[in-house]
Order: sequence, then C-alpha cells, then structure tokens
Amino acid sequence: MVILFIGVIVALIVAGFLIFFFQMNNFGGGEITPVPTEDPGIVVVVARVDIPANTLIDDRDTLLDERTIPTNNFSPQYLTNMADVEGRLAVNVIRAGDPIRRSDLTTPGLSQQIPTAEPDRPRTKAYSLLVNSLSGVADQIRPNDFVDVVATFSIPRRLTYPTGRDDQGQIVYEHFTEIFQSTKTIVQQVQVMRILRRRVNAEGTPVAQQEQPTAPTGEPGQTTQGDFVTEGDWLLVLAVNNQEAELIDFARNTNAAITLVLRGAGDGDFEQTIGASFDLLVGEFGVPLPQPVRGRVHGEEVFLPDPTSTPAPTRVP
Repeated sequence: MVILFIGVIVALIVAGFLIFFFQMNNFGGGEITPVPTEDPGIVVVVARVDIPANTLIDDRDTLLDERTIPTNNFSPQYLTNMADVEGRLAVNVIRAGDPIRRSDLTTPGLSQQIPTAEPDRPRTKAYSLLVNSLSGVADQIRPNDFVDVVATFSIPRRLTYPTGRDDQGQIVYEHFTEIFQSTKTIVQQVQVMRILRRRVNAEGTPVAQQEQPTAPTGEPGQTTQGDFVTEGDWLLVLAVNNQEAELIDFARNTNAAITLVLRGAGDGDFEQTIGASFDLLVGEFGVPLPQPVRGRVHGEEVFLPDPTSTPAPTRVP
C-alpha cells in the first residue's frame, strides 16, 4: 500500500515536471512560430475597356480604372498614378483589365491634340500665325484661350478726274490710283493651341522682357510695377477650319494688318459686325467729313488767300 502511494506521488511529480517543461519550451524560452503577414498588394492603373493603338487617353472615367495586384506580380513598368496616364497616347493595344505599362504610352503629337469637331462644323486644323506685342494682345494670350482675327485691307481704287480741255476742245482726264482702308473681323472664336517663341542664342543676352512706361491712369510717363512688354515676335498655333484658314491666309498674303482680339473666359458668341471703312464711318457712325479745300485765285501779281474762319463757341455734349 505504501509502495502504491509512493508510485502515485512519483507519477504526479513526473507529470508536473513534464507539463512545466513543455510550458517553458513553448512560451518561456522557445521560438514562437510567426504568423504569415497578409500581402497588402499594390494599386496599378488598368484599362477599363479595350484601348486601341493611337488612342489619346483623355477620358479617365471611360478608359481607366484601378486594381490591386499582388506585390510579387508588380513590375516597374506598371503605372500607379492616373495622372501619369491621362493625356498620353497609346502606342499598343491595351486589353481591358490589363495593367498599363510605360512602354504602352508616348507623348501625343500636335495632330492628337487638335480639338474634336463641334456639331454642324468641320473639324479644325492647325494653322500658325506670326504676331507681336501689338497684334498678339500684348503677350497676354495663353494656350487654350480663344481669339478673334481682325484684318485691315489696303484696297486700291482707280480714279479719273477731268483736268481741262485740249487744243481741239476735248476734255482731258487725269488717271491715278488711290489706296483705301477697310477693316473686318474675318474669323471668330479661334482656339490657341500652342505658343512658340524664338530660341535665344547661347551667346546672346537672354532678355525676354523689357520694362516699358505705361500710363494706366491716363497720365503720361507713369509706370506701373509689374507691367512689361515682350519684345520681338512669336508664333501662335491656331485651331481653324479650312475656310477660316483661307481667310487668314489671304489677309496675310495681301499684306493686310492682322490683329487678334482676346475673348473672355466662356465667351462663345458669334458677333455680327459690318466692318469699318471711311464711308461706313460717315454713313453709319456719324463721323463728320472734313470741309473740302476751296479753290484760290492766282494771278500774275495777285494771291487771294481764304479768309480766316471765326471759331464757333464750344458746345457741351
């Protein structure tokens, strides 16, 4: 009985020792088996629909989407920011759901940046026009602004006046040509696509702007800080249709004075104008004609000048 009792005690001691040993091995001094960390993945830009080659990616909501892929599947060629994709040109076919790679895109040329056609109007084309600080709205035009094109033409007119009679009594005429000016807004609502300036020579002085005196309050000689005038000339790339290009090109090749008028933001109206010429200024806008010069009598020893005009009192408008 005593031996059995001693055996039970020894068994309990051994069992307690084993329990203590395993507890120490698992929690006290042993290594803990790590729990695998979940892969968060990487968000990449993918094609929402099939994107054909030579497609300008300009509509994020229609063409682009985002998807999380495992980190092990990520490639440095994949793009993770939509801003790096939008506005680029696809050079390869990109299938729907595929990540967009850097090699799939390139910078679009000018032809891809030409605006799409408006309703009931042909699609515009690119046309370059040379301007300066006077004809180019004092260099205040920026890409995507809209301008109107005003041209002043020099129109020759052949005139004939009688000058007297010859020995046979026939009327003698004098023929000469006189130049008349005519101004008209020939094209309206033209988008400026690009502005190209001359490249400054490395040996030249890179002075792009020179301060000029201005008189914003009407007083001559005053200069407002921050007002500058750009020297030289530069090219504007305009988006026009063929008819508009013909009008501008005709004006340019006939040495007409071309001036641009900058439109306000959101101004899309087409304004009806009658143009400007001397007869229109007199007939439509009330510009008074100057008094014709009266003839003077000349003799061998007599010269009768016009009498001095008595000035009229000043009228208050």
